[in-house]
Amino acid sequence: MDLDSLGRWSEKWLLRLNPEKCKMMHIRHSHKSSYTITQDEKLWTVQETTEEKDLGVICTADLKVSRQCCEAASKANRILGMVSRQFKNLGKKGFLILYKGFVRSHFRIRYTGLVIIAKRRH
Repeated sequence: MDLDSLGRWSEKWLLRLNPEKCKMMHIRHSHKSSYTITQDEKLWTVQETTEEKDLGVICTADLKVSRQCCEAASKANRILGMVSRQFKNLGKKGFLILYKGFVRSHFRIRYTGLVIIAKRRH
């Protein structure tokens, strides 16, 4: 389905595209080409991107998950910093409760999306 037929379909079903938000990503290769969308008698050029974040999962053009892992680790370190600043005199038991509630659950949510993506690739 080309972009013009997608635009006609969206107008028919009254689900108009926002051409300013449309982006295009070439997966696993860098094919330089320009794509356009015609809407309201106006020609819009589709932006090219190499990385996009959707539903908390970062997808890159080379399909590597390292960027997603770095983001999750950075977020976990920020949460740990917040816990250590807010709870100065925290014992081991209290720390484990906070760690399991905030940090570990965050990793589990982030990596569940990565496991689903990795399984679909193989």
